[in-house]
Amino acid sequence: MAPSSITTTGGVRRSLHIAVDKYRHAGPFLPNLAGCENDIRAMRQLLTSRFGFEERNAVLLINEQATRQAITAAWHGLTEQTQAGDTVFIQYSGHGSQMRDVHGDEEDGMDETILPHDTRDPGRQVFDITDDEIKEWVDALLAKTDNVVLLFDCCHSASATRQVGAPTVPTRRADPDPRDPPPAAAGARSVDVVEHGPSGWFPPNERLVFMAGCRDNEESNEHRAPEGGRYGALTYFLMQSMQSAAADATFRDVFESVTAEVSSRYRQNPQIEGALDRPLFAREFSGQQPFFYVNRVDAANRLVEIGAGAAHGMRTGSQIALFRPRTRRFDKDSNRLTTATIVQVGGISSQARLPDDVDPNSVPLRARSVELVRNSGDQRLRVALTAEAGQEAVLAGLQDALPASGRLRITDEGEGADAQVLVQAQAISLIFPDGRLMMQPVPAQAPNLESDVQSRLEAVARFQNVLHIENPNSGLVNALEIRFERQAAAGANSGQTLAPQQGGQLVVREREPYLMRFTNRGATTVYVTVLALSADWRIHKLYPVLENDFPPLAPGKSHALRFDEGSLMTELPYVANEATDFFKFFVTSQPTDSPC
Repeated sequence: MAPSSITTTGGVRRSLHIAVDKYRHAGPFLPNLAGCENDIRAMRQLLTSRFGFEERNAVLLINEQATRQAITAAWHGLTEQTQAGDTVFIQYSGHGSQMRDVHGDEEDGMDETILPHDTRDPGRQVFDITDDEIKEWVDALLAKTDNVVLLFDCCHSASATRQVGAPTVPTRRADPDPRDPPPAAAGARSVDVVEHGPSGWFPPNERLVFMAGCRDNEESNEHRAPEGGRYGALTYFLMQSMQSAAADATFRDVFESVTAEVSSRYRQNPQIEGALDRPLFAREFSGQQPFFYVNRVDAANRLVEIGAGAAHGMRTGSQIALFRPRTRRFDKDSNRLTTATIVQVGGISSQARLPDDVDPNSVPLRARSVELVRNSGDQRLRVALTAEAGQEAVLAGLQDALPASGRLRITDEGEGADAQVLVQAQAISLIFPDGRLMMQPVPAQAPNLESDVQSRLEAVARFQNVLHIENPNSGLVNALEIRFERQAAAGANSGQTLAPQQGGQLVVREREPYLMRFTNRGATTVYVTVLALSADWRIHKLYPVLENDFPPLAPGKSHALRFDEGSLMTELPYVANEATDFFKFFVTSQPTDSPC
């Protein structure tokens, strides 16, 4: 039985569908395509039949209709019509490519583009539509509504193609446009290099959902459907997943099966960026509880690999619960597959052993895992509690509350401690063993005093655990070269290398611009996660920027992170006139969930 249509509430649902199979100036370097029109007609039908869109609010531009002028006018018209609370879906199927960047915002010097029907004309009057233009159009839409969904089933990398079967079949990628593009409009954009998501199209933006056919260095394939006809692989399997989705399914839920279907057939990883936990075509978020994916199942050894390691607080001996893919609430046993025991912990992944009576093949890839029982071991922060006379009641409250944390342990009398909690009439202070303040004291009259102190101590514990993660026996120990440079000026992509001071520290003044460059000096592709551990005990994920992002770093390739306004902190913590930030690099041979 086909699932019923999903109930829609509030606002008008509008869509723009663009497909170009036939190009006016087609030739060896701009071949015609097949399947793009199928993509958009099938998607429009699905949106109207199941998701509350109406044909009167849908615009289709196909082949000769999809000129540069027509696409621009249709997008601007859609923006003008859109009101607060509306839902907007925009779909493009056709060639993707590149052209020379004239704004200075692309690290590789090339803009990503989509190709209208009349582009690449001999008179050099019509050019591709660049990602810079599209970003401005998207920003204008987001000023009207925050429920915007984009689907681009094409690819644009200089090394990628969209292909079907044999190499002689046309692909959904055109060679970069060799012509000099029109000059940038005065004041149109900043010249700063912009950090893009894994698809390579846009900067990170949690106010929209963007889906792309593949990474910016992969092939985007066309799929021959069993029922006949060609479609983009992403579009075809996305529609299948949307058609069978539950009424409360999120974009993350839907895309999980899309990724599995496409990646199992092609060397292609569809990308989704932005508001992943938003229910399909709704403004409200789903309240997804935190979890980690099962990334590998070793049936022979009864092991599962999860995307959580020491950086996430995982410990050998801890118990985890495994749930079906797409599970969002983990307090219902009916959704639980089984439990497992952590037997080996790496930096950002762990191995867990399944019970003897559980079939390993019953645990699918992308199953979701949560920690059930933590084995604290010796990793807990040792906390000494002391109080001034008259503060016994507050002390007793802390003695009752803190042992409930799996990250903390109250010390016995005379035992060494990692942190001291001093209870005074005016405030509660957290103190290093040498007597220095760890952070600003907590006012004695603060609400939820015990939980506030506990959360601060847990932040210290997690900070120290992550800081001390090491894997000296890894074959990737020397794979990454890391260099810090003082920018010649804010926004610069190079500068003078910072020389370590005595003790190995690199010193910069507050708000002084600098950049961090890391290069793969190994022989194989690696995946890098960078964490910043700041002096206020916070841990930030600097790279990759997006949750679902696993960008590969090929041998000899580099990536730079810029700090145009200096350090991560806007001001130094508490009363210090200097502070130390730490950067922690995790280098793996396979993509894995990041620690933050």
